[in-house]
Amino acid sequence: MIQLRYTEQAIARWAETFRERYHDNNVNAGYDPSRPLQTDIRFRVYNKSGNFEIEFNLPEYWWYAEHGRGPGKMPPKGSLLQWMEFKHILPSPMQLSNGRTVLPSMDSLEFLIRRKIGEKGTQGSHTWELTEQQMKEQLIRDVKAALEKDFKIYLESLR
Repeated sequence: MIQLRYTEQAIARWAETFRERYHDNNVNAGYDPSRPLQTDIRFRVYNKSGNFEIEFNLPEYWWYAEHGRGPGKMPPKGSLLQWMEFKHILPSPMQLSNGRTVLPSMDSLEFLIRRKIGEKGTQGSHTWELTEQQMKEQLIRDVKAALEKDFKIYLESLR
């Protein structure tokens, strides 16, 4: 049976490069490099009888960051506080109808942002899609070169 050691290694290297490029694309799109979307991306390469699969594990909010969120439902409470801190979004003093000035809490401000997202939705970054487009040709080249090595070793073993 043919061993696809070089092919598996090439796919694993490609997946690591993909993860790094995705990180860079997210930073360029304005995402905080210390957030879980950047730091908690894990992958694993599976070889199932010569059929390779790459499984990426991403934070649960990845889908919304990538594809956006349609109107109709607010994000969960507390889910935007770190983002607000990174973006330096702070409450501003508000003048009440009785003339009194108050400073809303971060929780109150987050509620207003969550409500707006629930009403209007958000656009996604589409950085995963961009990364796929950027990395597709490299995957083809790398796997092709690795398969050539693996087949050469296999054919030499048949002599």
